[in-house]
Amino acid sequence: MDKVVFMGIEYSLVSDIESFTLLRDEWANLLNNSSICSPFLTWEWLYTWWIEYGQKDPNNTLAIVLGKREGEIVSILPGYIKQEKIGGMRVNAFYFLGSEYESSDYLEIITIDDQNPAHVTEILNWLISSHNIDILRLYNILEYRPILKYLQHLCDERKFEYHVYPHRICPFIPIKGDYESFLQSLSKSMRYNVRRHTRQLFQKFGAEFGWLQTQNEADVENGIKQLFELHERRFRSKNWDTIFQNELRGAFHTKVSKLLSKRGILRLFRLMVEGVPIAMMYSFEYQGELFFFQIGMDPAWEKQSAGQVLIGQVVRYCFDNGLNRFDFMRGGETYKFRWTDKARMIVVVDMGVTSIGKLIVRTEYFTFQIKRFIKTKLLKKEEQY
Repeated sequence: MDKVVFMGIEYSLVSDIESFTLLRDEWANLLNNSSICSPFLTWEWLYTWWIEYGQKDPNNTLAIVLGKREGEIVSILPGYIKQEKIGGMRVNAFYFLGSEYESSDYLEIITIDDQNPAHVTEILNWLISSHNIDILRLYNILEYRPILKYLQHLCDERKFEYHVYPHRICPFIPIKGDYESFLQSLSKSMRYNVRRHTRQLFQKFGAEFGWLQTQNEADVENGIKQLFELHERRFRSKNWDTIFQNELRGAFHTKVSKLLSKRGILRLFRLMVEGVPIAMMYSFEYQGELFFFQIGMDPAWEKQSAGQVLIGQVVRYCFDNGLNRFDFMRGGETYKFRWTDKARMIVVVDMGVTSIGKLIVRTEYFTFQIKRFIKTKLLKKEEQY
C-alpha cells in the first residue's frame, strides 16, 4: 500500500482482496459511528459486490483509500479505477464500489465527521494526484449530503470540470405516529383497498405474515431462491422483462444475504398461505430504517393484491418496531406514490480532473443539455395537440 501523511492523517490505498478482507470489523465500526445510513456501504455489500462483479472485469482495479489518525480509521473512500475508452481516448475513471450492476443507493465517502470538509477534499486530492485519475464518476449520492458542497469547493479550487446530474427519485414513508393514523392519511380508495384485501387474505384465506428470522445459511439461500422464483414468475405472466433474474443476480444476492443475516440486517418478509409464500419482500433493516430492495409475488394471487397487502404489513412492522423510515429506494413507480408523497433524489457527480478528463466531462454535459432541450421541446409540442 502507498502511504502519505497530511495534517495528521495517514492516507493509504488498498488494492488487493486480502487487505480488503481484513477491513471488515474496522469498516463496520466507522460506518456505525458515521452519520450515513446506507446498508449499501456496509463491508458485506461492497466486498461481495467486488467479488461477484468488480474484479471480474479486467479493466477494473480495486482502489479503496483509507484515512487513519493515530492508527484509527477515520475515513474510507470505497472505490475502484476503471480503464475506459471514450471517443477514442483511454482514460482512468474512478467509481464508488457498488456503482454498476446493482441498485446500490446512497453511496459516498464514509467518515467519522462529515462536517469536516478535509475528510472529503484531502482524501480525493491524494487519490487524484497519486493515481493518475482523469475522471471521477460518483454515482448515487443523496442530494442533500454535505459531500456535494465539498466536491463543488474542491473543483472550484482546483479548476476541475464539475457537473451534477439528477439520477433517480427515491420515495419514502416517514414513520411517525401509529399505523392506523398513517392509513388515514392515504387516499380514500387506497385506504379502502388496503383494508379490504388485507382482511380478505387473512380472514378468508388464512394468510400469515412474518420474516425469515434465521442465520442458517441454507435457509437464507432457500429464501432468496423463492424470492427470485416469485419475481420471475410474475414478470413472465406479464411478458415483462426484468434484470432481477437468478441466473444474472442470484450468486451475488445469495452470498450478500448470508453475510447480512449474520449482522441482523437482512429482512426477508413473507406472506404465506398454507405454509407457501405467495409474496415476499427482500429488504434491509439498518440503523432504524427499512430499505425495500425487491418484491416477488405469485401471479395467481394478483386479484387479492398480495403484493399490496405485503407492503402494508411491512409498513405496519416499521411502526410497531419503532423505525424511522420505510424507504422504497430508487424508482418512481406509480404504486409507490399511492403510499406516500415524500421523495428524495440521488444524483451523479462527474468530475473532469486532467485536460482529457475535463474535455470528456464537458462534452458529455453539453450532450446531456442538448438531449434535455430536445425532450422538453417535444413534450411541449405534444401538449399542443
